[in-house]
Amino acid sequence: MKISVITPTFNRHQELRRCIDSVLKQNHADFEHLICSDGFDSGVENIVNGMNDARFQFHSTERIAGAKYGNMQRNEMIDIATGDYLIFLDDDNTIDSGYFELANALIEGTEGIAVFRIRHNSAGIIPSQDKIELNQIDSLNFMIRMDIAKQFKWILDLYSADFEYVNDCLGYCRANEIQIKYFDNIIGTHN
Repeated sequence: MKISVITPTFNRHQELRRCIDSVLKQNHADFEHLICSDGFDSGVENIVNGMNDARFQFHSTERIAGAKYGNMQRNEMIDIATGDYLIFLDDDNTIDSGYFELANALIEGTEGIAVFRIRHNSAGIIPSQDKIELNQIDSLNFMIRMDIAKQFKWILDLYSADFEYVNDCLGYCRANEIQIKYFDNIIGTHN
């Protein structure tokens, strides 16, 4: 299973390095990491290109007034992602070293959405139950099958766009009787 990782970033080089390091620690090597800067940032380009690893790709988007929290970058990277499943890893977040290997072992390929637990800086461990609710979901919690992920867009000017995006995907899965699976495993940290 190939995993696509999308990381929007804006002028946070130290956080981005920590984020990328967490992806580098994965034992499962079949992934691509699409890193997209909100406006061109040579520092981000240098970090990514300096890795000399084709799995890590630098992209930049033009800044648009009103677009919040990397939503435009996520939309553009979804369009070019090539994995079987997709995760969103913001530049200030990290994933645990065994996440990709665990996901590869647990996900059967029939799941439309796989929901994992994360350590969240303000909410403890989320989700605390097997439900997707506004205060129980973060963009890091879920892995979405690529064919479903490509059908929806993040709302550019909405703070809770991660909830809206996953809710759209969730509704699609329910309407089409596609499996949504919850796992108790904690896979990362929202910083």
